[in-house]
Amino acid sequence: MEQYIHPNNEEITQFIEELELRNLSLKDTTLKIFEWLDKNIAYSRLSSPYFPLQRSDLDLLEFRTGTCGDYSNFLASVFITLGFKVQYVLLKTDCYKNPQEHICLTVQENSVWKLIDPTNPYRKFCGFDCQHQEYEIKTPEEFLKWNKELERKYDFINYDKISDSSIRYPLEGYLFPDTYHIDSKNISVKDIFKMLLDKMDKELKSLNISSSNMLPHEILTLASIVEKEGKAYEDRQKMVDLFNRRIAAGITLGSDVTSYYGLGVKLNERDLTVKEYNDKNKYNTRVIKGLPIGPICMPSKSSIKAVLNPIKHDGLYFVSDKYGKIYFSKTGAEQERVIASLKKEGKWFIHDN
Repeated sequence: MEQYIHPNNEEITQFIEELELRNLSLKDTTLKIFEWLDKNIAYSRLSSPYFPLQRSDLDLLEFRTGTCGDYSNFLASVFITLGFKVQYVLLKTDCYKNPQEHICLTVQENSVWKLIDPTNPYRKFCGFDCQHQEYEIKTPEEFLKWNKELERKYDFINYDKISDSSIRYPLEGYLFPDTYHIDSKNISVKDIFKMLLDKMDKELKSLNISSSNMLPHEILTLASIVEKEGKAYEDRQKMVDLFNRRIAAGITLGSDVTSYYGLGVKLNERDLTVKEYNDKNKYNTRVIKGLPIGPICMPSKSSIKAVLNPIKHDGLYFVSDKYGKIYFSKTGAEQERVIASLKKEGKWFIHDN
């Protein structure tokens, strides 16, 4: 994302006209925007975690979700379009004297700067002329630079990919799964994200992924698939080789775990319908060729290693029985015989739909 705010953009201008914000005082403008946020925008870190990725003003309009930085980007565009001067506020201590890592704005009217916080609970009780205690001021240009410096630290993240509107959760696959010991009760969400990203960065470097001909996003995406498809390390290694050969041959991966994820259905919850298996979402490898748009879970180090160290074999298909054992087959006909045998032996999945 090259920028977070788009003053005078057609969508921003349309929003201003629809809410009839022109020629209002700063306070009246702010309160009308707050009312609109209450009715239309959900606070969510799942669809737009604010660290390290900021969502833009236009993203907030599209996804109808956001966090403090996203709200602030949107208001910044609106206020600048209306002719107000705007700066960002990086909060350290809030108006209740609580430590906070938080983002809001300060806006100038008649040479007086007013602190405006569009995020609840501040928005509800003291959002206009909010009396936050300790903070740092940054211009929009400085704020953009500050964010980009944070983003560049994690060079394994493909920001273009995870900013795609089809991505279910932007940081899915990028947060390293492990046990983390947190001593402080006051740790921020930002610091928790940072802890998990730092761990992923460390583990990826230890595996020397830069020597791979695959991009980090591709490695994590494929690792997430074999994480869900197999249990044994050797099985995962064989799956990687199989998937690589299917991609090279222009054959869909046909991985059911991606079909379930793309539809938001839990694995083994029920059988998918034929229509669902043919759903044209960007995760469903029964339909699309190549890898899905992004990871479908947080892959373990073992699965990432399997991607980097595949075992060559001649199988082109595989199935799992209900105990997790993997059966590889060279042809579709051979796989059908394996499935028939598993059903006969009572080892096949049966769901009570």
